[in-house]
Amino acid sequence: ESYNSEEITTALDEQLETVKTLTLRERAEDFFKKYWMVLLIIQLIWNAPTIESTIEWYNKKYIQIQEALEEKQKICFTKKERSNLREGASMEATRIRYLPYDTRLEILDDIPRWYQVKYIDENGIAFIGWIAKINVDLEE
Repeated sequence: ESYNSEEITTALDEQLETVKTLTLRERAEDFFKKYWMVLLIIQLIWNAPTIESTIEWYNKKYIQIQEALEEKQKICFTKKERSNLREGASMEATRIRYLPYDTRLEILDDIPRWYQVKYIDENGIAFIGWIAKINVDLEE
């Protein structure tokens, strides 16, 4: 469009009156519409130091919730030629039976140096006992 000098003056006066009549809220909304990307970048830069720790916190919570929902079964395998399944978490506890190399065990409890495990033999009989952590490898 082209304007002559009088029309430009009139158009500018009309726009100035429009701006004067806008409320503060309308001006802010207009500003946000025009400069939303700049405001977003400023917000991201301002919060950047906390973003990583927030993501890490939510990730840990997600994993905890996922494990609780899945009731993830933990499995280990014997890594010695002959390992002892015991009644208690002690080397002095009575041996329930010997377990051969690569026996699959379900972990029921975890304490320092010992796992409480469930073993099902070739006849389908289940045994619950304790095995030293040094005698097993965890399933990955």
